Amino acid sequence: MLSVRLDAPPDWMTRGACLGVEPDLFYPDKSDSGNAAKRICRACPVVSDCLAYALRIDTAHGIWGGLGARERQQINARQVRAKRADHEEPPHGTAAGYQFHQRHRTPTCPECRAAQSTYVTERRIASRQPTLHRRAGKAPTT
Repeated sequence: MLSVRLDAPPDWMTRGACLGVEPDLFYPDKSDSGNAAKRICRACPVVSDCLAYALRIDTAHGIWGGLGARERQQINARQVRAKRADHEEPPHGTAAGYQFHQRHRTPTCPECRAAQSTYVTERRIASRQPTLHRRAGKAPTT
């Protein structure tokens, strides 16, 4: 016999204005904007809990916390960008510093530009060095 354990819903779900409302209203067709569901959410006492839950589980369907899937995706994207911006900036005058400038579209400082130029030059020189593999397995002449 198969048994399925269902956890009780979070407390806030039992206090939502949507309790008892037809669930299909919160999962509108593409032609429906979901405004009816969003109006219910605006009057809901737990709308912030609902939205936080939807953002945490990253659900891609339905109206949650008064927002549709696309609106929640935009919030998640902003949060991801904000977390990236919070990361520590690498030291200036390094190739990593140059990469940071490029990723964040900030003006590149002269120190980072010089470090990147040195890095690229060293890579080019290293790629031109003969190796046994490039000489078809022949041993270097001495």
